[in-house]
Amino acid sequence: MGVPAVGQARTVTAAVALAGALVFLVQVSSFGVRRVAVAGSLLAVAALVTVSFAGIATFAGADRSWAAGWVTAATGWIWLGPVLAVVLLASAALMARLPDRSVP
Repeated sequence: MGVPAVGQARTVTAAVALAGALVFLVQVSSFGVRRVAVAGSLLAVAALVTVSFAGIATFAGADRSWAAGWVTAATGWIWLGPVLAVVLLASAALMARLPDRSVP
């Protein structure tokens, strides 16, 4: 599997993730926010891990183990920024919707 094929796999995976996100967005009212968030998170992680490991096929022998180690490590670090951003945005949105319960 070459680099262009891996790039195409990432593009297809992104398109599928976008389509899945739109389906979940429409279903929020019937499933509930928590279920939709958990399902979307699991799908996103599965897609990222699947596509990340696709490039390892280009390596042979000991290099494949080396590449697998780096992909595994990078996969965790890559998600750190987006996950923190989503948590902060979701927290801000939730706090904006909660009633003010401060003591006058």
